[in-house]
Amino acid sequence: SLQKISYALYCGFIRDLAWLDTFGLYMLVYLATALAVALFSVIVNRQSPLFVFPVVFVAALAGSHLAWALAFGLGRAPAFSYGFGFLGRSVLEAVGTTLFAYPLYHFSRRCASALTA
Repeated sequence: SLQKISYALYCGFIRDLAWLDTFGLYMLVYLATALAVALFSVIVNRQSPLFVFPVVFVAALAGSHLAWALAFGLGRAPAFSYGFGFLGRSVLEAVGTTLFAYPLYHFSRRCASALTA
């Protein structure tokens, strides 16, 4: 939906402002990640926590790799070389994102049930 796309662009814009990287890189990464998750969630039951958390983890991990590949493709040396350090940082970032998504997921479910009641 348009709301998810605009939210992804907003988050990417904030990250681009705060990060000393190619401007617009994270807006593109977050947009691509949000669209991929939205397309995948049409196929699978997205109300189940068994679905939500692995998808958030994979999306965060894929976003890190996409940012690295786009930076490399734009002819700019990425901040991290692709190796064990990058993979470890990407996995830790994905775990942190997933753990942060857990309370947000339950809060949004509570709000949705309160609005429909």
